[in-house]
Amino acid sequence: MHLLGVKWDNETRQPFLLYRERPNADTIIYKNLKVGDIFSLTINREKFCVGTKNLCPFNTELTDNQFNSCRQCSGKDSTYFLSLNGLTHDQVEELKKVPYYNYITLFGQDVIKTGVTAHSRKFSRILEQGGSAAIYLTDCDGYVARQIERYISTNLHIRQAIGWEQKAKLLSSKIDERSAQKKLKELSDKVFQILPLEYKTLLFQESEYFFNSYISDIGLTQYQETLFLQKMSPADTISGKISGVYGSMVLIETDEKTLYYVNIHSLIGHIIELNEKSQVMNIKAKVKILTEKKQDMEVLGLF
Repeated sequence: MHLLGVKWDNETRQPFLLYRERPNADTIIYKNLKVGDIFSLTINREKFCVGTKNLCPFNTELTDNQFNSCRQCSGKDSTYFLSLNGLTHDQVEELKKVPYYNYITLFGQDVIKTGVTAHSRKFSRILEQGGSAAIYLTDCDGYVARQIERYISTNLHIRQAIGWEQKAKLLSSKIDERSAQKKLKELSDKVFQILPLEYKTLLFQESEYFFNSYISDIGLTQYQETLFLQKMSPADTISGKISGVYGSMVLIETDEKTLYYVNIHSLIGHIIELNEKSQVMNIKAKVKILTEKKQDMEVLGLF
């Protein structure tokens, strides 16, 4: 099976694991990631280009430290990740044809980032990033949205990206919907104050919020420890029950009450095996401890 990653449906707002039966197979399979279901995955060494909107014409095999796409395919997608200064005239014109939103996302209680998303990914973009809540600021074309994003980031010193390890640590720092809306409204007011008039006229007159209730339903207190698994080594197997899905991370609960945050994004392109039944855990890759419960003081004989 050729792993394509975790995606969230924009309408149902539910997560799926995407893969093909083999590299360059025509059909993409969507596997529902349902809380309580068994999730057992073994990673193989082989890794292939995932293509773009179309299949990779070369079916290129990649090394483990390469990106998910070969040079030819990543060049076709460069419109959506190159800096504004690196865009060609044709790429600018392509962005102008697509309606976009500017937004600010809140992670945990106080970490924020600014971003843009196409209309078709209005909610899935926030869900795939693992945001706790978001406020939508503008409705404009993709090129103008990218310009506004850069202006907000530069003038309000708001990041445009947050790493998955930091996001994993922030999951335990939850915020209620009312507090999230208050924080985002304050940020929206700051954006209004600093934007030039040409951008200010594009702002929504009434703010639109999105609260990620899926995150608020993920419980963490019952686990002896929580571990962050950024990568998996060839032949590694992660196996257990799905406790939740956080952005591109699948949270796997083991029988020992350990919770693994498995960063599926880092495995995209690899050949995998999905096991129908739970398997013996076999993790050689480095894991990072996020939280661990302290033993009872009386048991330790300190009192």
